[in-house]
Amino acid sequence: MLDKIHKIDPEPDIVDYAVEAILHKKGILSIGHLSDDLCISSRQLRRRFTEKVGISPKMCARIKRFNYVSNLSSGDFGTWMDKVHSCGYYDQAHFIRDISDFSGRSPTEYRHYQQRIAQVIGA
Repeated sequence: MLDKIHKIDPEPDIVDYAVEAILHKKGILSIGHLSDDLCISSRQLRRRFTEKVGISPKMCARIKRFNYVSNLSSGDFGTWMDKVHSCGYYDQAHFIRDISDFSGRSPTEYRHYQQRIAQVIGA
């Protein structure tokens, strides 16, 4: 077991830098541009990322962006279209798809759900 521990490379690799970039940019980035910035092909980045993290870089970015949207939705941050644009969505359909995929609700239902949760916690 000690041999395995000593063989672990503590130096960050390409995947660590990719994860850091995705988190720093709140998931609002192009994976193609990310792979170009890291001087690795998109296919190699996807393969190595999935091997190390367990999900693709695109899915990781979608999850992080949903988390960002969720945080914005919990406050009074304008209209849904304001959220769509500030979170880097190309259009409202992509925004609705992410909300539905990750919450199982429409954006309006999700907003009402968050408000009910806030009332329960605040009560």
